[in-house]
Amino acid sequence: MLQALSVAAADGAPPVVHQALDALRAASNALFRGCGLGHELFPDAVAAMAAAARNPTHEPLSIAAVLALQDVGKRLADAPASVRALALYLSAHASV
Repeated sequence: MLQALSVAAADGAPPVVHQALDALRAASNALFRGCGLGHELFPDAVAAMAAAARNPTHEPLSIAAVLALQDVGKRLADAPASVRALALYLSAHASV
């Protein structure tokens, strides 16, 4: 699902990017609650949000994606140390 949202986030149509960001925020809220679940998906979530942030077609949506990335980073920072270590390990070994 996150890979599909990554493709949508890089789309040239602002409505598609907007829908992708809405879905990414909802996925982020569900996956990264600080309880330790979902952090194995951290690399894919970051890749999808980064695709939206790099999208040159609509600057306000790119800025919204950067804010979403900050939120994921904050959630990860607030997670237990073992979860942070797992997410960082997976990110370092992901083929993004």
